[in-house]
Amino acid sequence: MRTTYRAHQQVDQGIVALRRYVSEFEEVENEQQQPQLQLIDSKRHGRNHKQKPDAIYISTKEGRLINVNQPLSDLLGYSQEDMLGMDVRDIFSSPAELDMLLQEIDHKGYAISNRMRMLKKDGGEVVCLVTSTVRWYNDDNIPGNQPMLKSWVRSAS
Repeated sequence: MRTTYRAHQQVDQGIVALRRYVSEFEEVENEQQQPQLQLIDSKRHGRNHKQKPDAIYISTKEGRLINVNQPLSDLLGYSQEDMLGMDVRDIFSSPAELDMLLQEIDHKGYAISNRMRMLKKDGGEVVCLVTSTVRWYNDDNIPGNQPMLKSWVRSAS
């Protein structure tokens, strides 16, 4: 009976020692990983801080804006309502750049990351990367059965 008690006591002491060892090991491991975790967090925070929602517009092939999102209106200084119905020529600084973009879209069906100057409401310019593609929409707000241009705009400055 006494040997059973001693055996249990030794097992309990062994478990306590093992828990202490595991706890110390975890502390050392956490201390070693802390600089790496801080670096990962700072990179993640920096990346999230730099990432902004895409500015997007949808236009008819003729160039009439039929849908714009808030980031685009914020970028250019217009309200979304003011932009609806505008011609894309009213928001691009260079007609030649816009013509080249439209020719590329006509030729390939898309254009990727074209560096273009866009006009702000206050008359200033902002350099942007514009990616566009031809899409077909069946949406109540967008007339169906005709190709539309969906464009993503990112400020390059």
